[in-house]
Amino acid sequence: MGKLRDQMTMEMELRNYSPKTIQAYIGHMTAFTRMFHKSPAEMGDAEIRQYLHHLKTVKKVSYSNINIAYSALKFFYTQVLRRQWQVMKLP
Repeated sequence: MGKLRDQMTMEMELRNYSPKTIQAYIGHMTAFTRMFHKSPAEMGDAEIRQYLHHLKTVKKVSYSNINIAYSALKFFYTQVLRRQWQVMKLP
C-alpha cells in the first residue's frame, strides 16, 4: 500500500489532521489490507463490511474504535480514490 499510504497521509496533513488521527487511520488501512492480502483499490463494500464485522466479533474492539476504522476507510475511499461511499453508517 506504499504509494496509496503516502497519498492518504498527504491528504490528511493538508487537512490538518492530528498526528494521532493519521497514525490511527493508517493503522486501520494497513490492518484492512493485510486481512485480505489485496490492495484497497481492488476491494469494495463487501470487504469493508467484513473488516468492520471482524473488528466487532473477532477482535472485540470498542465501538469508538470501530467508528475510527469506518472513518479511516471512508476517508481513504472518498478522498484518496475518489470513489462514491456506499457503506451505511453503523448505529
